[in-house]
Amino acid sequence: MRIKLIILTLLYLFFGVSPVFANLVKINEFYAAGTTNANPDWVEIYNDGGDITLYQLIDTANNKKDLSLAKCNGNFCTVDWYKTLNNGGDTIKLVLKSSPDTPIDRVIYGTEGDISTPGTTQSAGRNPDGTGGWVIFSSSSKGTSNNISIFTPTPTPTPSPTPIPTPATPTPTPKPSPTPKKSSTPTPTSSSNPSSTPTAIPTPSSSTTSSVKSAVAGVTKTSTSSSTSSSPSANVKVADQKQISPVIFIGLSLIALGATSLGYLLLKQKRRYNPLK
Repeated sequence: MRIKLIILTLLYLFFGVSPVFANLVKINEFYAAGTTNANPDWVEIYNDGGDITLYQLIDTANNKKDLSLAKCNGNFCTVDWYKTLNNGGDTIKLVLKSSPDTPIDRVIYGTEGDISTPGTTQSAGRNPDGTGGWVIFSSSSKGTSNNISIFTPTPTPTPSPTPIPTPATPTPTPKPSPTPKKSSTPTPTSSSNPSSTPTAIPTPSSSTTSSVKSAVAGVTKTSTSSSTSSSPSANVKVADQKQISPVIFIGLSLIALGATSLGYLLLKQKRRYNPLK
């Protein structure tokens, strides 16, 4: 014991290391299946010469337990922590009251911890005391050494794989519909009015004129012959006259009409210049 005190004193003098940081206080065992005051949750601390009253326990929910209330049996100090530790998993931290954010020791139990959650009749602890790894004991050794406890080999808890988030499919940005352009209405082109083609007035041919003259001569002769005598030749001419073409009759009518109009004009002109007669 003197040798340990000398070593701690030298560490403090030369390196500024306080004796409370000499890793002499460790979480050694715990029980998390308590249900009543007679059977509460509890934590055992392995203390090899430190001042237990300087420490406290803190869990995941920030519940605190002062170790000044611990019951010690040699190097083993236990404290009851009724309805504090979670059955499914939790974290127990050992800290100095003066530095609660700097854990000196901790144990995590559950599916992703240092040890799986012990059963209702089991406890978890270090083997050997204070320095060994965490194991499950078939029966607890509260307030005594773990070195004589019978532990149940348990597989190391395998952490659950963290699911990889599936990248979200980007939503396509809707494109604006193009504005339809107004189609230009073609200006109607005025069509030129068709020019009226004058109808040509047919000019009587020379043959027609000759026929008219012959007809007039024939009429003159016939009238002369009929006034002189009624000979058989006259009857023949009359018979021939009936066979004259309708064109000849039209021509004779036009000639007669023209002669009448000409005579009327001449008479009117004569009266104009000789009004007294």
